[in-house]
Amino acid sequence: MNRKKRYYYVNLTRDELRILREGMLWFRNQVLRDGGPTEDIDGLLLRIMKR
Repeated sequence: MNRKKRYYYVNLTRDELRILREGMLWFRNQVLRDGGPTEDIDGLLLRIMKR
């Protein structure tokens, strides 16, 4: 019953990447203000910013 993981790739324009990055940073700051963990968000931001 082991299912194979599916990976999805999304191609974004430069403007779409900027909007995504700004939204993720805003969300990260909200989580940080509330005292929550940001490790997962940081990992996603690093993957986004590598492009």
